[in-house]
Amino acid sequence: MKKATSSKIIYEGFFDLKEEKIEIVKGKTETYCYLASKGDGVVILAEPSPSTFIFIHEYRVPIQKKILSCPGGRLEQGESLIDGANRELLEETGYRANSMKLLYYYFPFPSASDQKNWVFHATGLSLVAPLSLDPTEDISVKILPISEIYDLDLNIYELDSTIPSALFFKSLFKE
Repeated sequence: MKKATSSKIIYEGFFDLKEEKIEIVKGKTETYCYLASKGDGVVILAEPSPSTFIFIHEYRVPIQKKILSCPGGRLEQGESLIDGANRELLEETGYRANSMKLLYYYFPFPSASDQKNWVFHATGLSLVAPLSLDPTEDISVKILPISEIYDLDLNIYELDSTIPSALFFKSLFKE
């Protein structure tokens, strides 16, 4: 296993940019930079009825387009996983879940970030509030049956990694 011989934050922001010197062989190091997360993320696979899911169509600045994803976001400092999942679902969709079950976690981009995403399956959903978005969020809610997900026209909707990851974990951990 390669070990960091030094580490420093070279930029602080939503994510920090961290630079580490990694010892490759005795006496030889290489520089490696990655995004250091300021908190884990939550991803919610919200299922209002069997095989129908609530997704968000959200504008993402780095790729300059809207893509389809599961509701979710970063945990706030000191927030529990379940509280973060419930908060993100409510803020981004207006729905509240009767049941929020933790499925698993994954690292969405481990070569460039240390962030971990925790995947939840939400059921017993009720629309209780309007969206409560951050100033930089541009989100619309889409309710789609699983058949439409498998037959998506990629000219209309492109997906981020949360949808296939969440559907995969749901298929592994049947309730």
